Amino acid sequence: MPFTAAQLVADVRLQIPSITCAELAENKADFLLIDIRSATELKAGYIEGAHFIDRGLLEFKIAQLGQGQTLTDKLNSLYEQQICLYCKSDGRSVLATEQMQRMGFSRVFSLAGGFDCWQKNKYPVVKHD
Repeated sequence: MPFTAAQLVADVRLQIPSITCAELAENKADFLLIDIRSATELKAGYIEGAHFIDRGLLEFKIAQLGQGQTLTDKLNSLYEQQICLYCKSDGRSVLATEQMQRMGFSRVFSLAGGFDCWQKNKYPVVKHD
């Protein structure tokens, strides 16, 4: 029987680690924060310190965030970090977290409720005019 996207996200959500907005706000400095929303969605603002990688390119671009001279060095530095992915509501970040785990990232989390939750709880947002 086929899955809808919502069913797929609900199923994967049970299998991946997530972090609440309150937990992220309290421990933000401990995470490499990656905003996987589209460029259009960024107009609503973003969480300070976030790196932007469109969801469609995440698996291809993640190594560019690592520090080091070689691709292996960059990936090794990323594997050691706690990573928090977020999107608008958390559907894409749930699926992206699963994919990153498949790539070997064991310390990756999805932000529960996404950017919508962050804004709703009145945590700081950076906006460009």
